Amino acid sequence: MARNCRITGWPGAGSWPGSGGVRVPVCTDWELARCRRENKPQSLLMIDVDHFKKYNDGYGHPSGDECLKRVAQVLTTCAKRASDLAARYGGGEFVVVLPDTDAIMAQRLAHEVLTGVASLALVHDMSRLGRVSVSIGAATSLGDVYRDEDSLLRAADLALYRAKHCGRNQIQMAPELLPKLGDGNLELLQTLRLEWDLAHQCGHNDIDDAHRELSAHANLVLGRAVSGTSRAVLAEMAEALITEMHRHFVEEEQLIEAAGFPQAAQHAVAHQQLLERAHAGESGPRQ
Repeated sequence: MARNCRITGWPGAGSWPGSGGVRVPVCTDWELARCRRENKPQSLLMIDVDHFKKYNDGYGHPSGDECLKRVAQVLTTCAKRASDLAARYGGGEFVVVLPDTDAIMAQRLAHEVLTGVASLALVHDMSRLGRVSVSIGAATSLGDVYRDEDSLLRAADLALYRAKHCGRNQIQMAPELLPKLGDGNLELLQTLRLEWDLAHQCGHNDIDDAHRELSAHANLVLGRAVSGTSRAVLAEMAEALITEMHRHFVEEEQLIEAAGFPQAAQHAVAHQQLLERAHAGESGPRQ
């Protein structure tokens, strides 16, 4: 049943296939179908308030709610057409669906959101910018590119991950990956894809967030591998993923040791073994 978000007041949210039950605009599926029938583009923005958990914890939940309301007001101002759809995706994330909007228009609107949030000048001492900022991932469906809700959402989500991984406070556009894949490779990509499950969570927010980001990064590399990306580019992407893994392992080992985790030493050994296997695969024979 549709209901309003407590914080933003936005109506008409429902469950989107592939979103894990997270609430998003219920009419998105038929809007996407209409755009396909009329051969018109539809774009989707995934927007994340940078370091929102730190903001919420540092300034308190009432201030966190107010921050989300202010960001939502920016989205309402920018996505102002009657056909534009906005919803809170969960936590500090929002989704904006833009029917009849190509990639250039989507990027322009995303830039308006980025600068609009910056103009709020909301102080955020836990951010390197000293203010609230957002990261944005954008994807556009047209023809055979991201032609269903799940692939469009996934593409925008991966673009959002890249925006966060590359330093936050920026926009990343999803590549037009799917048209380059044959049916066999599409099936292979679905088989290889890492799926995050709530059962994987350990209960520590920083560790769980890092695990989700590593999964998204790995899926990005897998997608590029299946799409025929050059070995040189794949090698660079693999090295970046391994570097990110190493950084996370160091941080996680410090956290669990400080918490008195009884198997901290064994955990560190397992991390080292994973890194060795990753480096061995990276430096394997090139055909």
